[in-house]
Amino acid sequence: MSEEKEHKSGYVAVLGEPNTGKSSFINYVLNEKVSIVSHRPQTTRRSIFGIFNSPDAQLIFLDTPGIFAEERHYLDIMLRLNVKQAIADADALVVMIADKKIAEVTRYLLEQSIRSKKGFIVALNKSDKIDYDGRIYDALANMGVDNSKIVQISVKEQKNLDKLFNAILKMLPEGPNFYEDDIYTTQSMRNIVSETIREQVLLSYFNEVPHCTAVMTDEFKDKGNIVYIHSTIFVEKESQKKIIIGQNGSKIKKISTQARKEIEKLLDKKVFLELYVKLSKNWRKNPRFIKEYLDGPD
Repeated sequence: MSEEKEHKSGYVAVLGEPNTGKSSFINYVLNEKVSIVSHRPQTTRRSIFGIFNSPDAQLIFLDTPGIFAEERHYLDIMLRLNVKQAIADADALVVMIADKKIAEVTRYLLEQSIRSKKGFIVALNKSDKIDYDGRIYDALANMGVDNSKIVQISVKEQKNLDKLFNAILKMLPEGPNFYEDDIYTTQSMRNIVSETIREQVLLSYFNEVPHCTAVMTDEFKDKGNIVYIHSTIFVEKESQKKIIIGQNGSKIKKISTQARKEIEKLLDKKVFLELYVKLSKNWRKNPRFIKEYLDGPD
C-alpha cells in the first residue's frame, strides 16, 4: 500500500520595495489577477490574500505594500505596520529585489526576515534586464544570507519561477486547506473593483498625478444580467481633481471606459459604472480616512 503524499499549506508574505514585481509574481502563480500592476511605486496598498490551490498544497500569498524608507504621512506608517503584521502572520517569506545593490528598505526587510526565524528566500527579479554579479551576493552574505537562499528570476520572461515556487513550497508545513479550493482571493468584490479603477488612474496619468488618489466603491448592485457600480476617486487638491476629470470630462470618461472593460472581464457580466471625483484634503494624513480606506467595506 503506497503512502499518501503529504499536503502542504501555509501563508507566504512577499516583501520588497515598491515596483519590484511582487504583484506580478503572485498574479502569475495564481493565473488570476488579484493585485493591480503598474510601473508606479506603491501600487499595492493592502496585504492582499491570493490563494493557490492544487491537490498537494494550498498557498495563501500576502502581496504586501511596497514601503519607503521615509514615513512621510499616516498612510506610510500604516503600510509599514501592514508589512510587519504580514511577516508575523506568515509561515514563509520571500524578499523580492530588483536592484544590484541593497537599498535601505530592502535591508530593513531582510533584517526583519532574519529576525523572524522563519524560512525565507531572496528573489532577484528582472534578471532579463539586470546583470546580477558577485557584489549583491557578497552584500547578502554579509547580512547572513546564504547563496542557497537566493534565486534569480524574471517574472516578465517567466524565468525560474517554478524554481522559486518549489523553494517556497519546501518551507511550508504539512497541513490541511484553510480555504475552499475554488477560492483564489479573500478580497471583497468591492475592493477588487476599487483597485481596478485605481489601476486605470495610475496607468492613465503617469507623472501628472502622484500617489494622491484613493478609490472607494460606494455601491455594488448585482441585478443578474447587469451590475451597477458607483465609485469615488478621492484626491487631495483641487488642481488634482481638475486633472483627473480633464477638459469637458474627457479623462474621467477614458478611465471609466477602461475600468468598466476590466471589471466586465472579472465578472463576466455587463457593468454600468459611474465614477465621481471628490476632494478630501490631505487624506493621507487623516487616520479616520486611512482606516476606512484600508479596511474596506464590512
